[in-house]
Amino acid sequence: MSLTPTAGGPTRTILRVPDGTVQDAVWSPESRFLLFTVLKPGSDGQIYAARFLPGEDAPDGHWIAITRETYSSRTPRWSGDGKTIFYLSKVDGFWCIWGQHFDPVMGRAVGSPFAVYHFHDFKFSPDGLSAEHFNIAAAGDSLYLNVLQTRGTIWLGKLSRKSLFSSSQ
Repeated sequence: MSLTPTAGGPTRTILRVPDGTVQDAVWSPESRFLLFTVLKPGSDGQIYAARFLPGEDAPDGHWIAITRETYSSRTPRWSGDGKTIFYLSKVDGFWCIWGQHFDPVMGRAVGSPFAVYHFHDFKFSPDGLSAEHFNIAAAGDSLYLNVLQTRGTIWLGKLSRKSLFSSSQ
């Protein structure tokens, strides 16, 4: 994960994982923590938080696991007050929106993850979207996200068989 100063200057790496990648980074000015997803071979993502104070060169080296490695999770977002994390996860076997309360003073997740919205019907779900095409935004008391809606139609009709060769020539 790289950081580019808005006032100019060189881009520098601030988060690195051996044999993996870091993506989905989002910072909260209220909590002063950075959320990010770590992808490793054989894993669809685990979400972490790290304290990242203004003026620092990189986030704190102490990473706080927000989700378990055994559940695929991605696209973390902060609530407006920096005290709740929303993310997409397969905790229950489907890509659903989950939440996790967070104490920015103590720097830890509080309580158990909670379901925000279940997408257990593949006809209306983020499941068909690639990670690059899925996004969540939190504003006020709402979450905004894109999902894939699949519909189908079956047409019925009667086929009549016509000869390819006409008898009148």
